[in-house]
Amino acid sequence: MDASHVNKLCFLTWNVNGLDTALRPNRSQDPCRQKDLREEMNKADVVFFQETHIVKGQESVKKNFPGWYTHYTESEQAQKGVAIFIKKKAVTFEFKDVSMHPDLWIVLRCRLNGQLYTLACVYQPPGPIDRKKDQDYVLRGLSEYLQSNTIGLLVIGGDFNTVFSPFVDKKEPTVNQGHSDLLKELKLFMQSLQLVDVWRWKHNFKRFYTFYRNDCISRLDYFFVPGECLWRVEKCEIEDVPSNDHLPVSLHLNNTAVLPMYGPTPTNANIMTYFRYIQETQNFQESRNFKTEDITMAIKSLQVSETPRHDRISASVYKSDPTDPTKLQYLHVLYSRILDGSIDAAHYYFNVSIAWNGFHFFNVDYVILAALLAKYLDEVLESQSRSHQKPNQETHVSMIYFFHKVPESVERHVLEKALPNVDSWPGFPQALFRIIQMDGRSQTRLCQGCPLTPYLHTFLLKYAVQQHVDAHVNADPKALKSSDIRIHVYPYFVNVIVPKGSALAKPVWEIDGWDVRIYIATSLEHVF
Repeated sequence: MDASHVNKLCFLTWNVNGLDTALRPNRSQDPCRQKDLREEMNKADVVFFQETHIVKGQESVKKNFPGWYTHYTESEQAQKGVAIFIKKKAVTFEFKDVSMHPDLWIVLRCRLNGQLYTLACVYQPPGPIDRKKDQDYVLRGLSEYLQSNTIGLLVIGGDFNTVFSPFVDKKEPTVNQGHSDLLKELKLFMQSLQLVDVWRWKHNFKRFYTFYRNDCISRLDYFFVPGECLWRVEKCEIEDVPSNDHLPVSLHLNNTAVLPMYGPTPTNANIMTYFRYIQETQNFQESRNFKTEDITMAIKSLQVSETPRHDRISASVYKSDPTDPTKLQYLHVLYSRILDGSIDAAHYYFNVSIAWNGFHFFNVDYVILAALLAKYLDEVLESQSRSHQKPNQETHVSMIYFFHKVPESVERHVLEKALPNVDSWPGFPQALFRIIQMDGRSQTRLCQGCPLTPYLHTFLLKYAVQQHVDAHVNADPKALKSSDIRIHVYPYFVNVIVPKGSALAKPVWEIDGWDVRIYIATSLEHVF
């Protein structure tokens, strides 16, 4: 976890349950699990702390950390609190401004080694949420602030006190209403900024936890970055070091500068020219599939970072005024024409991208539409996961399917079969296919950097699993019946409940040419 030269940065997020306490651990209580946190934080360039318990007027913080730039919240009582520390010797630091919520989040805008960053450290108190108290909706206020004020690369770290899946993020998958309330808020927060859970993205189906207290073992601490910025991530690890009850999480980023490749900023007159061309050459009907507020929210979720674009138009063109009626009308018309097939997305270079280190940067109007369609796919996944019930462990076994290596492309006919139908949108698979298909190619690329790609991977995995299950059922319908099998889809994996002793209740390394792994879940790791 060593911090390296100017083109790389190491971040650390850590709930220390009292900064002063962490500096003076009681070694007589548990000498094997406690040590001075400075030994660990000195390996990082930037550190996010939660539950610092710093009170107003406390002078010891700067004295205890003379080699660090320190930004932190203060409260009347020694409780909660967050902080961002930046190492002086390792990083060239240029302060822009800092904003904070008392006790719960702090946002620092700055330059680190020449690159613009917006750093957000968050502590979400445990649930359940009191619907009558606005202060309980911590992430909503932070989302609104970041949508309007983010500059450069957004990095969010902290303790969010919830798990994404009881199946992989908790050792004992017990139902916790507090976690459920907070998870709804966290998912909305991530969607509002197009964020990705970096550790899960890097480690797929791996189980490792950040919180250990008695029998409660969970992954509660996260780093998030926007999907378009994942190309900067080199690694993200849960550090198994002596600590109190939370383990720190490290994030290593590539800090290399990128040539933005922007052209002159289009004016409303330019937009109106495009709009009139589309409107006059087609029989215009406003999109029935998107509401204006949906497009506005998708625009607000864009990240204004130094991202190269094929059409040289930056996200700020839309984000500077997300409610501009001219641009919203233009997007309505454009998306309607593309999705009904009257405009060829590939022919008009709508879905072209710039490749960079295995990632793809798309035009902003494409990213907005892809984010809108991804929301539909997310709703389908949510509806499927809610139907999951605990299996009978005496008669059935839980099998886990996941891509060992995600496919980078797929044949058109396979993807069309894998895409789900959406009740509110007849012909949804065909509409979605129109924006991702490249002109004249039978193969469709599944590009890292497109908001749709993670969802397409999930539904392709589901399709592969369904084909695998159907093949076994058809091979021996007397021994294995479809009614005895349940398939549940989640991000990154599919859970299949099958009868014990059946042909499906065996680990497999590959199915039908897909690089899919199949594991047997232990008795404590069933989802319900």
